[in-house]
Amino acid sequence: GLANRKRFQADLAHELRRAERTGRSGALMLLDIDHFKLINDTAGHAAGDEVIVQVAGVLRRLSRGEDIVARLSGDEFALAFAGMGAEQAMDKAHEILERIAALKPMFGGRIMSISASVGVVLFPEHGSEPVELLAKADTALYAAKDAGRNRAHLYSEADHARELMDSQLTWKERVQRALEEDLFELVYQPIAPAAGGPPSRFEVLVRMRTPDGKRYGPGAFIPTAEQFGLIRQVDRVIVAKALARLAELQRAGLDVAFSINLSGLSVGDAAMLDFIRSEIAAAGVDQRRIVFEITETAACENLAAALDFIRAVRQLGCRVSLDDFGVGFSSFSYLRNLRVDNIKIDGSFIREIHRSREDQLFVKAIVDVAAGMQIQTTAEYVESAEALAVVRSLGVDYVQGYYVGKPKPSLQGLQPRPAP
Repeated sequence: GLANRKRFQADLAHELRRAERTGRSGALMLLDIDHFKLINDTAGHAAGDEVIVQVAGVLRRLSRGEDIVARLSGDEFALAFAGMGAEQAMDKAHEILERIAALKPMFGGRIMSISASVGVVLFPEHGSEPVELLAKADTALYAAKDAGRNRAHLYSEADHARELMDSQLTWKERVQRALEEDLFELVYQPIAPAAGGPPSRFEVLVRMRTPDGKRYGPGAFIPTAEQFGLIRQVDRVIVAKALARLAELQRAGLDVAFSINLSGLSVGDAAMLDFIRSEIAAAGVDQRRIVFEITETAACENLAAALDFIRAVRQLGCRVSLDDFGVGFSSFSYLRNLRVDNIKIDGSFIREIHRSREDQLFVKAIVDVAAGMQIQTTAEYVESAEALAVVRSLGVDYVQGYYVGKPKPSLQGLQPRPAP
């Protein structure tokens, strides 16, 4: 099948770093099926599903082995092409649109006409970060729709100036509504011992529902929540829901710990610490089963606040994990100051580790330094048996990724605690 949003962003980040090293350009495309809701409403969801399958088939057939193809949500697809300039990208986009228009599936005795709209951005010309490129591709996609659909549009700064405010305000309203109407949901991804055995911890991830039933991952709404000062409220909702669920599992005698992500703004907020203390007390959870994850970038941007936060939550009995470790330029020097319990090695060093000697050397260095400081390590984005075997051989303590388990709303593999 096609990659999902999280995997696509990780693969895209890897390609962007490679492009930066080699000087190779590329193109990112977002594609939406035109009037997809109308297809579902008039021909039924089975017809809509078949359209999705056929469009996905077109995208797979028109992609090369090194290209990245993903279904981000519903009828939205993304493609990343390496070694492609503006002219080639637009030619490819038009070829995709022509192939989609030629599909003509039949449902209920009638032939359906299908079209799509495509937004195109170039890297590094239009950006070098996945979130930035996806946002600009989304702007280009809406410009294509505004121009009449069934067309491709190459991003320009003029598009950005026109669409930016509308887009931001729309997402701000969605986040505010989700806070007001309790539309944030938690899913759980297992973290298992690298040596084998059932999951010992689950990372708590958030999804935002909209009234029309769509669900969005954090990459879609967290940047807006941060920009408009809503992220602290979102973090509080996540913490409260996670601790309530953890308390239920604890009362059921299940042996589980939760890793809860916090934004950089919450880490620097003294009121968040008070909130965490009160929620832990109210839920009655064992603090040793709570791990707070903060990103290396957030910690390094405000080191003093991060140190205060880490010290305070560890005094509560909770643990702290440093997420996305290795992306900063001074990772090892900061690690001396940050008294964390675990570091999560950034997935960009893990996904292709079974093929990359450089990644293996870097991860081994992290593991050795962490072990010397009595800090445990977790490898993110373990997607294959080959990658698992390599990180296990390098001495990584824990593993997380689709090979270990996908994020799910239910928890599986839990073991009752032994009787005292």
